[in-house]
Amino acid sequence: MSRERISRQRSARESQGKPRPRITIVIAIALSLVVGGAVLARRASIWPAMSQTASRKPESLVAPGNFSAGSPAKEYVYAGSRLIATEEPTGQSCTYTIAPMSQSFPSNGGTGSVSVTAGTGCAWTATSSVTWITITSGSSGTGNGPVNYSVAANTSAARNGTMTIAQQTFAVSQVAAGCSYSILPTGQSFGSSAGTGSVTVAAGSGCTWTATSNDGWITITSGSSGTGNGTVNYSVAANTGAARNGTMTIAQQTFAVSQTAASCTYSILPVSQSFGSSGGTGSVNVTAGAGCAWTATTPDSFITITSGSSGTGAGTVGYSVSANSGAARNGTMTIAGQTFTVSQAAGGGGGTAPTLSGMSPASAIQGASFPLTINGSNLSGATSVDFGPPDNITVSNITSTASQVNCSVSIGATAQTGGRTVRVTTASGGSSTNYLVFIINSSSPPPTISAISPTQQARGTTFTLTITGTNLSQTTSVNFNKSTGITVSNIVANSTQVTATITISASATATVRQVSVTTPGGTSNSKSFTVQ
Repeated sequence: MSRERISRQRSARESQGKPRPRITIVIAIALSLVVGGAVLARRASIWPAMSQTASRKPESLVAPGNFSAGSPAKEYVYAGSRLIATEEPTGQSCTYTIAPMSQSFPSNGGTGSVSVTAGTGCAWTATSSVTWITITSGSSGTGNGPVNYSVAANTSAARNGTMTIAQQTFAVSQVAAGCSYSILPTGQSFGSSAGTGSVTVAAGSGCTWTATSNDGWITITSGSSGTGNGTVNYSVAANTGAARNGTMTIAQQTFAVSQTAASCTYSILPVSQSFGSSGGTGSVNVTAGAGCAWTATTPDSFITITSGSSGTGAGTVGYSVSANSGAARNGTMTIAGQTFTVSQAAGGGGGTAPTLSGMSPASAIQGASFPLTINGSNLSGATSVDFGPPDNITVSNITSTASQVNCSVSIGATAQTGGRTVRVTTASGGSSTNYLVFIINSSSPPPTISAISPTQQARGTTFTLTITGTNLSQTTSVNFNKSTGITVSNIVANSTQVTATITISASATATVRQVSVTTPGGTSNSKSFTVQ
């Protein structure tokens, strides 16, 4: 009932000359109950005895529509026939957050604090679920506030507990008592070839630890985690470059791994060069393993090294030969430990050095004999056709014109496969200004792959890879085009099948890789393998 309506009732009583009631009427209308999602409301009127001078009871003050779950109660207070107070509580939806949500402690325990964020007037409490976590202040509050707590020292295994703060769960973890770790040995040295090793971990009962590799060429094969005492096994990939160092972190301790440089081997191409009396320039290609250093020097004053006097790995040495005004002469350069020979015609020859443009054939297999034709210019008077290196190759029956040289070539059955340089030397012009490359192929048939199994594998695993195909019996290597993080060992082959032990490091990149095999007959086609 509105204030205006109550006022009109009072005025009506006073106009009739009726005295005011001397009692206080408290009308409490409150009841709202949410049951099954429906709001049930009712009115309750409490009327104390009235003076007989009161002619009638006031009408209902609250209509059912005024009730809601959000405003469950309304109270009106009358003195006599006048409304002197009203209270209408308003419903409030309280939400709570805490920060942080968790905390870890060492075995000797400690203290911490959690901040509660809540609306004004929103009450909350804080309780611990375990005896070793004690709430020291802020066990209850309203609105924003802190909760302080302490964690007792741990005398046993690692443990976890919780606190319920403002209806939110706060997690506490604590490491085991007195966990100390040691490893034996603390390091290992390896040669350039692949190898394996193990590390013994000493730790208290219930003390957990992990082992991780910090370098891609070191792979943990077993014991990547443990509790108490344990063993970590690992493998080291073959080193194809310079000396290197790496580490593993095992039970919070550092394990050092060192590996020597790859055995350095060197080759140069070509191995010699002839010049006319006018001199000229040339270059020598050096092949060496990554990290393998070399130098180039000459004891002869008419030869000057113009570039590449030192290097690491593959490289090129440039040089020049000065004009000769005297007798024919020879000199050398020492390049990557190999001897390169320079010969120069006597002064006054006046010839022009030959130039090569092509040859046929440009390849042959081991043990082959065939006629070789070389085309170019200034080839008249050819005295030699030079293969570099010349081992296991015989050249005979040389004839020449100004634009062509013909000869017979025999390749030994054991000749090294790969590229050889070919030059032509004439009596007047000396060695050709350039060289051609002739390829010696293996007499063995090339290998082919028809299938591999498995075709995929997870990182951090060691497994047997089976490769099927043809001409596989002389397999010398199983190749992954992206080899980082993959170690191949224990290759066993027959004519139709190859098996190999494959180790994929835990840090290897998850990607598709191509697998092939190599035999004296060459490198096979490839098949896809997925590292997961």
